[in-house]
Amino acid sequence: MMFVASDLEGTLSQAETWRVVGRFLDARGRGLAYRRLVLAGLGRAALARLGVMRREGLRERWFEEMTTLLWG
Repeated sequence: MMFVASDLEGTLSQAETWRVVGRFLDARGRGLAYRRLVLAGLGRAALARLGVMRREGLRERWFEEMTTLLWG
């Protein structure tokens, strides 16, 4: 059984976890999908900063989409 623990919110690693996940997905042929997810996330982050979108909603959607990307 393999077990991986990580600081997914980036509070300790300053987003290093997501860089590693991106490299992992890229190595498995999912790099383009990951980059599209990141670009969409940046747009949503801008909307959250403007108050158009809830930060919690942004976070929830990110984790849902990332889970889907990692799963499939």
